[in-house]
Amino acid sequence: MGTDNTSKELLLPIVHFRDSIYIYSEDYSKISAWPNLDTKAVLTRIKELRNDANLFNQGNIGLCTAASFFHHVIQKEPDEFELFAKHLLKYGTGYLGKFKVEAGSDLRRADYNGLNTKYKGEMPPQADWMLISSLRDTENWILDYEGGPDEDKAIRTDGKELSEWYEKTGFYNNVIYSEETTEIRTINKTQINHIALLIRASLFPGYERKSGHVITLESSITIDETNNKVNFDYWTWGFPIQTLNTTLTTFQDNYLGVIIATF
Repeated sequence: MGTDNTSKELLLPIVHFRDSIYIYSEDYSKISAWPNLDTKAVLTRIKELRNDANLFNQGNIGLCTAASFFHHVIQKEPDEFELFAKHLLKYGTGYLGKFKVEAGSDLRRADYNGLNTKYKGEMPPQADWMLISSLRDTENWILDYEGGPDEDKAIRTDGKELSEWYEKTGFYNNVIYSEETTEIRTINKTQINHIALLIRASLFPGYERKSGHVITLESSITIDETNNKVNFDYWTWGFPIQTLNTTLTTFQDNYLGVIIATF
């Protein structure tokens, strides 16, 4: 991952959120570490996301892990998310709680508009792209991620790594990751936890692809074993909360794991 001295060049007052330390400036519109992004558009979008986590959109980039993570972080700590995102825009680095996120210089200099043209307008909004790409780039020790949808190896994130992102923030008291299908019946959504479900996309009606996907669970899971039925509310892909009605058999066949982060 490439680096430069952008975040070290400006010395500004420090603000604390929990155990996070930020170099803080109230004006984020003057300087940006991302020369090819529209600063005004990114700041506007950050505010929109802070006010409605359901808007977060991964576009055609296979970072549903990062999108689900930010969907939860925004709900848990909206003010800290907003300051983090602004700081990431201005300096290329920031803290989510205790979790340091730093985008490499190659990513920050990526031609977003060029990528959006190449992929026919299916890229995420600029702020969403900046956030999920920076998170992925931070965690890549060997493979540099430069923001494109086709970087399959650099983009890959498994459930264990996703669970570690939740742990690293310090926002949660306990984070559990399990791949056991037998535990489906014990998953319990409450007011004090966030749950990410790892599934195959073929769980959704009309989808034939068996590729892995991550969604956030937004309600309890109702299981009717007698009639082989399951239903629950979920979030994904920047849509409003939706309800999935399917069979228990289909759910079990397409279930890959769960992350339960309790606060």
